[in-house]
Amino acid sequence: MIEEHMPWPWLILGILDDHDGQASLQEIYFDIDDQYHENKPEGTELINPALLKVSRMYGERFKYTHTVRGCLSNYVKRGLVEHVGKGRTGIYRITDVGLNRLTWYQKHY
Repeated sequence: MIEEHMPWPWLILGILDDHDGQASLQEIYFDIDDQYHENKPEGTELINPALLKVSRMYGERFKYTHTVRGCLSNYVKRGLVEHVGKGRTGIYRITDVGLNRLTWYQKHY
């Protein structure tokens, strides 16, 4: 199956894995922005460019930040990620279940 953009689970779980298993929301946002603008492979789109627009609905934040928060909340419920830091910096850690899921994505996409 070929998708136009990288699946969010692969992107977010991959970022957590790249940060030795845990990262803050700000680190996740930075990595998404960095990968999209600086380090993406030629001719690819990691995420839908429409998500890089600022939205008043999301407090003048980029639309993708809302998507990231929603995904992380879902991943916590599914046991893929643990929320280990509270407050504005929110720190998330990938679990063994999340690592298994990331490996599955890497094999199938």
